[in-house]
Amino acid sequence: MSYILHNGNLLPAGTLLFSHAHRAFRYGDSFFESVRIKNGKALFVEEHCKRLDKTLAALKMQKPGYFTSDYFAVAVEQLANANGIAHGGRARLTFYRDGSGFYQSENNAASWILEAEAIPDTEYVLNEEGISVGIFREIKKPFNKLSELKSGNALLYVLASEFTKEQKLDDCLLLNDAGRLAEASNANVFVVKDDVIYTPLLSEACLDGVMRMVMLSVAKNAGIELKEVTIEENFLNDADELWLTSASRGIRWVKNCEAKTFGNKRAQEFVTLLNSFSR
Repeated sequence: MSYILHNGNLLPAGTLLFSHAHRAFRYGDSFFESVRIKNGKALFVEEHCKRLDKTLAALKMQKPGYFTSDYFAVAVEQLANANGIAHGGRARLTFYRDGSGFYQSENNAASWILEAEAIPDTEYVLNEEGISVGIFREIKKPFNKLSELKSGNALLYVLASEFTKEQKLDDCLLLNDAGRLAEASNANVFVVKDDVIYTPLLSEACLDGVMRMVMLSVAKNAGIELKEVTIEENFLNDADELWLTSASRGIRWVKNCEAKTFGNKRAQEFVTLLNSFSR
């Protein structure tokens, strides 16, 4: 049997927590964090909690007073132990507004659910086969403060993933309202050209991903040039490497995007640095 944590209570997975009338279902009034587990413990707890607080403030939700970074770390470890995750795993922390009401809630108190499952690898491992991606141009990602958040309202990513499936791809890139590169359907994007690494600015409507934060720190500590910039779509034509990054998967290297092919030499080097950084 597998378990979840709901507001600190250990429950069997599949326990009914609320009805179809709940605002998290009706309005997508929620957000989530995807967390990597290593040796039964959460990685990058401080970075996740920093983004957690930022998102709570942006969505005007009230976090339970007890939910500190130390509490979060213990909760992940408790759930990993309950689910037999001794080595590698991933967790999903979902916060949702618990008040009733229509668009205007009666209160802004937040509840939370923590899920966790085992995965094969303890450390981050670069994919052996490069993935194939396309560019999703049907819907652009808008410029606003919600663009940086992992909201429960994920229709853009759902439709982008449907495009990925239809085109028989592994993932796809999203463009912002100006037609520039923003992110992938479930990851941040990094582009390598002439030994310099580039990633879109947060102001370019990209997700403020935890792994994105970590990548910036790893590069700074290693003296690697990593620039936050605006990236036009045609910049990919002259790039050497293209990476997709997330807290749960680390780095995935892209072998081809439409007609363009890429290598993975720098990606291999960076995964080694990433694993050293996360010890």
